[in-house]
Amino acid sequence: MGEQPVRISCPARLDVGNQLDYPSYFLSMASQTARTANIAIELRTSVSYLANRRRGISLLANSISEHHSHGLNPAKSSFPDLCVLLDHFGVTSGTFRIESQIPSRSGLGGSGALVIAMV
Repeated sequence: MGEQPVRISCPARLDVGNQLDYPSYFLSMASQTARTANIAIELRTSVSYLANRRRGISLLANSISEHHSHGLNPAKSSFPDLCVLLDHFGVTSGTFRIESQIPSRSGLGGSGALVIAMV
């Protein structure tokens, strides 16, 4: 039997309120001004990982296709968050296929869902 990809999926989120995700911001505010709620919605981001024997990382999503054979460079990638994450965990090979139902630039937490799915 051939190798099967690992697939993980994560829901989007809808931020209601001030969209304050970072403690350094909301902890410094008066308690009455920092109100936010995150609600998971059924638009998903999925990542499939398939190991390969050759060195290099391929990132595939919709019409974007990148191959990094000599290390990851976030500054030259359409997926800088993923490059930083993969580098942090020492990933040096594999193919990552990204599929998302979340519209780009919609404010529904697509990049966050992608990072969570990757972790």
